[in-house]
Amino acid sequence: MRLLDLGAGTGIWAVAFTRWYSIDVIAVEPSAAMRARSPHPHTLAGHAGAIPLGPATIDAAWLSTVIHR
Repeated sequence: MRLLDLGAGTGIWAVAFTRWYSIDVIAVEPSAAMRARSPHPHTLAGHAGAIPLGPATIDAAWLSTVIHR
């Protein structure tokens, strides 16, 4: 299973899902400052309008505490 953590922030949920369920998590975060703080090795630059993944490359998505404007 491959999970997209969209708006991953510091990657805490991405790390947790990887550890808890041994699944492949791709974290996507628009903020360079937040990505720099992420210990998750698969943290990419991007946002909901431009997810840096091809079609049909994830099985599920997680969005937690994402700020909308």
